[in-house]
Amino acid sequence: MCAMRYIRGVTEDDVTECLRPEYRRLRTTEQLGRALRDARRSVGHTQETAAGAAGMSRSHVARIESGQHNVSHQTLNRLLEAIGYDMSIYPRARRHRAW
Repeated sequence: MCAMRYIRGVTEDDVTECLRPEYRRLRTTEQLGRALRDARRSVGHTQETAAGAAGMSRSHVARIESGQHNVSHQTLNRLLEAIGYDMSIYPRARRHRAW
């Protein structure tokens, strides 16, 4: 978390600038979790059945799907394989976003 907000004289814009990377990471983690949840549901798995097939707890799957846990590549791949999906990664250029 950004410690700049505790320094006297730091503006709101300074704090916003400091928090951008954290916000981007959080947003990406939430998007990944949503995509995983949608994939799991599309094949009829519950969190419980997917977790059991992947050898992890249901609460771990729930944290991943809600974006509360930054999942490793290996864990994500194991969970996807458990529900019958393969993982593919395609790099793409970022679009410039105005904040």
